[in-house]
Amino acid sequence: MVLWAAAGCGIGDLVSGDDGAATLALVPSETTLTNLGDELCFRWTARTARGDTLPRMEPDFSVTIDTAQAAVALSGGRGCVVAVKRSGNTPTEVVAVVDTVRAIARVRVHPVTP
Repeated sequence: MVLWAAAGCGIGDLVSGDDGAATLALVPSETTLTNLGDELCFRWTARTARGDTLPRMEPDFSVTIDTAQAAVALSGGRGCVVAVKRSGNTPTEVVAVVDTVRAIARVRVHPVTP
């Protein structure tokens, strides 16, 4: 199952670049996946310091926690992660970077038992 994050779900942590030239937003900023194997594809928006959208900017994505402990892993699609194991108390952080600007989203995996 692929879950696309829809606009209006929230905006990821915005971290301004050193030069203040742009911002980057991830949607959703926090979420919980309920099935192992579920895939979530983030939406992103990069903007100039004036607020103009940069539609061709595609961030590089990474998972910040040690791969052995991460509840999600990067999957085949740009900006997508897949649930690989149950989360502990700490969410896995997914980081998107464009130039010197980054955004962070937090993902938990808590499978629902029928």
